[in-house]
Amino acid sequence: MYTIPQSYFDNILTNIHKKYADSQEESNSYDLTGRPVDGTQKGILIRNGKKVLVK
Repeated sequence: MYTIPQSYFDNILTNIHKKYADSQEESNSYDLTGRPVDGTQKGILIRNGKKVLVK
């Protein structure tokens, strides 16, 4: 079995960054197709990455 030396992976950039959300940031709402909505209509919406049922 061949092992790749760890130094091989040291110079590889992944371009993955964490996004830190501020608590004061306005929450955007989206419908299930990904279109932005104002949040006043009824149905299932996505707010802050979570599904929310609006009655």
